[in-house]
Amino acid sequence: MSTLVNSMKVTIVEQSASRSVSTAISDSRPQSSFSYISDQTSEDWNSPLNNDECYNLIVDKINQDKPAHVRLAGYEMLLKSELSNLNNNPIWDSLQKALLDGLIDETRPIFEASLQVHAKLLTCLQSHDVHINLLNAFDAQYHSQKTFEVLPTLIAGINFKFFLHEKVFRIIHLIMCYHEEKLKSARNPDKTIEELIEQFMTFLSTHEFGSIMQPKTLNVLNIISVLEPRADWSRKWIVSLATRKMFLTALEKSPSLLQQIMHYVQKGLEELPCIIAVSIYDDPMEVIINGNTIQTVTYLHCLCFISQLCAYEAGRKLLTEIAFEIPFSISKFLTASLRALNKLSVETLNGVYDVSCYALQLILDKPRILYDYEFYHIALCHLPSLSEKNIKIWSHTLNIILHMLDTIDGSQFLISECKEHTVNFENSVPKCPAMFIIVIASNMLRQPFSIMNVEYLLKLFEVIQKLFDVFDVYEIIQYKVEKEFYPAVSYFYRKLDKSYFENENKAQQINR
Repeated sequence: MSTLVNSMKVTIVEQSASRSVSTAISDSRPQSSFSYISDQTSEDWNSPLNNDECYNLIVDKINQDKPAHVRLAGYEMLLKSELSNLNNNPIWDSLQKALLDGLIDETRPIFEASLQVHAKLLTCLQSHDVHINLLNAFDAQYHSQKTFEVLPTLIAGINFKFFLHEKVFRIIHLIMCYHEEKLKSARNPDKTIEELIEQFMTFLSTHEFGSIMQPKTLNVLNIISVLEPRADWSRKWIVSLATRKMFLTALEKSPSLLQQIMHYVQKGLEELPCIIAVSIYDDPMEVIINGNTIQTVTYLHCLCFISQLCAYEAGRKLLTEIAFEIPFSISKFLTASLRALNKLSVETLNGVYDVSCYALQLILDKPRILYDYEFYHIALCHLPSLSEKNIKIWSHTLNIILHMLDTIDGSQFLISECKEHTVNFENSVPKCPAMFIIVIASNMLRQPFSIMNVEYLLKLFEVIQKLFDVFDVYEIIQYKVEKEFYPAVSYFYRKLDKSYFENENKAQQINR
């Protein structure tokens, strides 16, 4: 063993001396696109950075005047290194500038390497500076006269064949991811979080860019809408009591942004948008989104955004205090949203309908909001026109009925509607909302498992459960429950017993 250890030590010393000579020779060579030995075989790339000299070396390597392979080697070294305290290093400003140049670079490998380093630095102490770097990179790309003609527009749409289209989306996506992570760690929001929110609101409201040649260039709101049609980013800020005040204060300082959002909502509610269509190809990787789809998701994003504000008293107050071109009224907004949903249900625009339902549900989840009888009438007005052979209650109508049963005024309205439309229970299907629900549930329980919509059926059961708590309603639906619903439940479980293992998941869902 002693002989073996000594032999290993001699070998290591010899190899170290050989590498030192090789490194000295390589460093004396002029850098060119063909001189890659010094960058990819040097020992420097296999050890972590631990002094200012190494940082200076890295900054020099990733400089934009160096060949691509040299810069990529420098980025690789950064990704392998510990960067948590880099903001205290004198080289930080130079590194920031070099990384910004990488994001603006027209070469895909350089851009991706720089974006990865930014993503890593966002988890470190210098995340605020890195966030600024990302915003500046977007500004540089967006306002560059050189690239202006190929920016995505509402006319031509988005096409990742143009590398610039992909770049602006990936930069914005990283910014949104950073906000999400920052919010998770912000248990006690401080001045830094407040500045972050204000900074982003300003960023969101100042990118209205256009010219005579290209008046419909996508703004930041359009881009974020494509990434998050349900406006999840803003809901995360407003749902927390700690950040809600900061968020609404920042919004109050950006009335032009709110006016723009309100414009999209009003236009979309008046002229319902088209079906969403996105084309994605893997090889080569390509994304194509047409202009109509961009306008549709922008409307949906703005609809969800306004619904989020309406769900909270402070948000409703903000909307009523701002001087919009058309003064905001929550009752008019709710009725307009409901009319749009009724129309979408008939036209079966699934993607648009689902997100519109989600937007309304954000408000329905807050039982304190008072609804006038017009809202309830609009929700149930289609029921009397249905025939016994075409009985269907839309998903959003069920959501509204669930909300009605949770409130005193809603329950009273539902009872009065049931009594008003009740006729002979035995011989016909009356135009009564509660009766419709029992009939639909009974029919669905007799359907084949392969076409059964379990989610919808569970919602029907939830409504029925609450109907049983309202004596006046149960008295009206008692006949249909006993003559149709109970036999349908019995039939369902007999059929389920014959093929339990095939439908185990459905059975577990319904048994709850």
